[in-house]
Amino acid sequence: LAPSGAPTGGAAGAQQALAQTLAARAPAPTQRLGEWLMASLGYLLVFVDDDALFAAHSCSALSRLANATPDGVARLTEGVWMGLPMLERLSMLACQHTAALELLETLARHSAAARSAMCSLAAALVAATPMGGVGSSRALLPAEAEVVGGGGDEAGAEAVAAAAPPSPPPP
Repeated sequence: LAPSGAPTGGAAGAQQALAQTLAARAPAPTQRLGEWLMASLGYLLVFVDDDALFAAHSCSALSRLANATPDGVARLTEGVWMGLPMLERLSMLACQHTAALELLETLARHSAAARSAMCSLAAALVAATPMGGVGSSRALLPAEAEVVGGGGDEAGAEAVAAAAPPSPPPP
């Protein structure tokens, strides 16, 4: 419609109406796009297993996106669930890719929620591991390795048990 209320004719009127509609429509906020990208990369990082190149680049991208704005780490931890699956995947990747280690450091440095999740996971893992004694998962000391030798016989097991530090008394 023209300002007078009369219909405009032809393609020129349609183009003008389309231009007004597009000008009135606001573009998507870039912060929302960044949050969506971080959430998508985090989700894919947990569930895509056998692609080392994707893992390295997604960790690097997540780290860069988290450091792009002052509240980027908070947006990352709120958009991506920083629970056991994500922390487990990042810790496995950190053994092979420095980008994953940098992302874990960034999360620990700037997010109290991620830091407490990491500490909680570490405490649970330490509590689940027996300390000392026979049958524990601790590594043998060099002196113990010499005592055990290669036989694995009963005398060798008794020698390792004798060389092991005493277990604390049960509470």
